[in-house]
This record gives sequence, C-alpha cells and structure tokens, in this order.
Amino acid sequence: MSQARLVHGVLHGQALEHQKDAVIWHRLGDLCHLLVNDRHEEPAPPAPDIDPITAEILEAYGHIGRSRQYVGMVGAPAPISPAIIGQYLERYPSAICRDEFDASIFALDDEFRRHWDEQQEKARSNTHPKKR
Repeated sequence: MSQARLVHGVLHGQALEHQKDAVIWHRLGDLCHLLVNDRHEEPAPPAPDIDPITAEILEAYGHIGRSRQYVGMVGAPAPISPAIIGQYLERYPSAICRDEFDASIFALDDEFRRHWDEQQEKARSNTHPKKR
C-alpha cells in the first residue's frame, strides 16, 4: 500500500479494501475532534472500514501523540519527533517499514497541526472582526 493511499484513506475517512477495526478510527476521530474543535460545531465523521495496516498506524499515532510537546504562549502543537516514534517502536515493534511508518505518522501529524492552525485562525477572526 502506498503512503499516499494510506494517508488519503486515513485523513478523508474513505473505506479501504480490508476491514479490521473501525473502532480505532472512530475513537481517534472523536479525540481529534474534541481536542481541536472545542465548540463541537460539527459531528465526528462516521467510522469507515479500514485495513489492518491503517489500523496499526492510527493506533500508533494515538499513542505517539500523547508524547507531543506544545510550544509558545498559545500552546501550539509541536511536530512529532523521530525520537518519539523510535521510542514507540522499541516498545511496540511493527512489521511496517520504518520509512513508511515515519512518513505516515508525519503526514497525520502535519494534517493535525494544519487543522489546529486553521481552527486558531478561525477563532482569531471571530474574536477580532476587521474594522472598516
């Protein structure tokens, strides 16, 4: 499975070929939704059918994300470091190629931080309307 297909399926909630454990995606979606969108304006997406590799990546991202650092006065999420991924893989070995594993975790993290930035910008524009 290519990294692009894996990330696209994970990020957009599209069903992939093999069903394993859709509950992991649903839980991760709910957690991300609660963390990023504290106003609960939109419901969490329905749980898609996912394959075992995607389920493993999502579960890993959930664990790895708990070690995230936050920076600045607003507490912006810092990127996940390769060292944190290495610590996770020491404890929970994976059959997935390390390069693909890292790339998938980084892609999920980039999407999470991009969404966080969008939500912060949206909140700033709502609290500080432009004067004409």
